[in-house]
Amino acid sequence: MNAPLFNWDNPNEDEFEKISDYVIGVLSTFPFECEVTGAKYLGRNQNIEHCISGSEVCLKSDWNSPYFKYAGIELFDKEGRSLGNVGGYWNPSEDKRAVFACLLPHIRATVVNVETQSSRGDWRKQAHLDVRLELEPIDLPVVLEEMRSFLKLDPKKRSLSSAVSEED
Repeated sequence: MNAPLFNWDNPNEDEFEKISDYVIGVLSTFPFECEVTGAKYLGRNQNIEHCISGSEVCLKSDWNSPYFKYAGIELFDKEGRSLGNVGGYWNPSEDKRAVFACLLPHIRATVVNVETQSSRGDWRKQAHLDVRLELEPIDLPVVLEEMRSFLKLDPKKRSLSSAVSEED
């Protein structure tokens, strides 16, 4: 994996301009599909048994994650059960994951493929889940200013969640 392009923990003013340009490039990659990792941990295989394609999931950022350089993004179903982390084979780079973590209030995530451990057979050690990340309509200057303010916070105080509809 390539080294991160930016210091997301404590960007300086020069980096903010470069980050803004990078964010604009990342916006063009939406909608973005990615694999979920970590299904075999924390009882997630069992949690994924309750998922169906088309169901909405919630994403939450963790800027203190021991598993990701800057920001981990964990997925939860509407009942609050952990399903895994944004990552996997189509793994976004550390920089792209940091952008996603900053944009979470403007992102909706939907399950596009689910293979439960029980449906995959005994030889598979974990379930498989893919999600689609879609960006809601945004006001770019406002979002870039939100990101700037957010990235000025101590990483330990950063936490955002994705948009989730109230309907079941």
